[in-house]
Amino acid sequence: MTKKTKRILIIGAVALLALILASIYTVFIKPKMEKSYYIYEETSVNAGTLSSHVSESGSLEYKIKSISYDIDVNVANDDDDDDEDEDELTQRYLTIEEIYAISGMRVSKGDPLLKFSEDSIESVRKLLQSALADAKQEYNDAEKEYNLSALEAKTSLEKREVAKKYAAKIYKGKIKDVSNNISSMQVQLESDQAKVESLQEKIDSAYEKYVEANDTYTASKEYYEALVEGNSSLVISYMNTYLNAKNSYEKALETYENAVEALDKNNAEIASLKTNIYNSKASKLIETLALKADYDEAFLYGDYAELAYQAAIEDLKETLNEAKEDKETYEEKLEAFEALVGTDGILYAEEDGIITESNYSAGDELERTGSLFSYATDKDLSIAIDVTEEDVVYISVGEEVTVEFSAYPGEEYKGIITSINTTATSAGTPTVSYEVVVKIDGSLDKLFGGMTAKITFTTEFSDNTVYIDRKALVEEKGSYYVYKKTGLSGKELTPVTIGIKNESYVEILSGITEQDTVYIPTLVNGKADK
Repeated sequence: MTKKTKRILIIGAVALLALILASIYTVFIKPKMEKSYYIYEETSVNAGTLSSHVSESGSLEYKIKSISYDIDVNVANDDDDDDEDEDELTQRYLTIEEIYAISGMRVSKGDPLLKFSEDSIESVRKLLQSALADAKQEYNDAEKEYNLSALEAKTSLEKREVAKKYAAKIYKGKIKDVSNNISSMQVQLESDQAKVESLQEKIDSAYEKYVEANDTYTASKEYYEALVEGNSSLVISYMNTYLNAKNSYEKALETYENAVEALDKNNAEIASLKTNIYNSKASKLIETLALKADYDEAFLYGDYAELAYQAAIEDLKETLNEAKEDKETYEEKLEAFEALVGTDGILYAEEDGIITESNYSAGDELERTGSLFSYATDKDLSIAIDVTEEDVVYISVGEEVTVEFSAYPGEEYKGIITSINTTATSAGTPTVSYEVVVKIDGSLDKLFGGMTAKITFTTEFSDNTVYIDRKALVEEKGSYYVYKKTGLSGKELTPVTIGIKNESYVEILSGITEQDTVYIPTLVNGKADK
């Protein structure tokens, strides 16, 4: 065997022995020298207020506002031809003389933003004052017309109401008069008809007396004439008889003729009454219809007189109100104009903020209404975050929250919840959330729109309670325990009931008290202490 072969065999044997020894150490010796075990650190039981929190992230947003010019100074002239030359000489719009604020500039309340030229201020003021004077005159004229026309309408209403009030009385009275007239003629007719029989009886009686008197008269006449011719001495005595018979005859004839005349007259009156009654009844129908039409008209107009009056008044009011609105419009325009230009023609910032847009330059005329500047104020800085349905039930509008911006770690700002949208922002997804808007409070000079922030708000709160470090809590099969210190160095695994939790602490509802001490168990690997 060569030396080289011997050397190789020796090296192999040494390597094999080293491997065997290493295996024995790893499998049998090392596990006995090293093992996992717990160390226990004492911690106190706390008492006081405990709350749990939830954090959500969002971006800082500005609410943009506008400083607007909303005074329409276009004034219509009725005498366009007469005023054409004057309009050419009159400047009708405000002119910007100088701009002090530009986009991105931070301004404070009272800082100047722009200045209007004095000439344009005076010209526009003159236009508005003239238009206001015309509107006042038109309003005064409309008011006089309203008062006069309203009085006339009121008088007409009162007449209609009186006509309605007495319409039925007048109608019934006239109908009664017509009926009474017919009734009177009817009574007279009935009376005349009743006389016919009596008058006929008088005629018959008078006729009999006439015949009798006629016979007596004829006989006496013949006898008397015979005596006269014979020149009898009895002529004188029979002459009286003859004359008496003649007189009785004439009276009987007259009585008879009068009776006949009375009957004829009565019959003529009956015929006339019948004609009059017929005509009166026909006239009554016509007159009744006419009277009824008058009555209905008076009653109808009476019913609608108030409506007609109110309609007339409304029309008058509409005209008056239009004139009044025109007057008030120009009063408001002039008042707004004076407030805008002030005493020096300079427009000042009404609050602190940042100019986000400047829409005009020096020399521009304000020919139309619109925004002069857009700006954002510090008080309008807010953050919108999405809060899950499990957490949103714990917060409310007006609640204070903590805000920390990524740009300024470690600095805390305060915020106030200003609104909670009750409509889910993530409908149809497994997680339902609601938009919550937080307004930033305090000094905001270092903040800018778009900065990322974390909002922390309280979800649960417990006052006058007992709580421990969460690391001291032991969970086994759904139950909770703590290692409570007993004696000087002993410990006992004690069951507890827990309440709310946060990232650091857990509330203990039962099992230990504030006077107890508990241990935080920590599992470690290493060389055991002997």
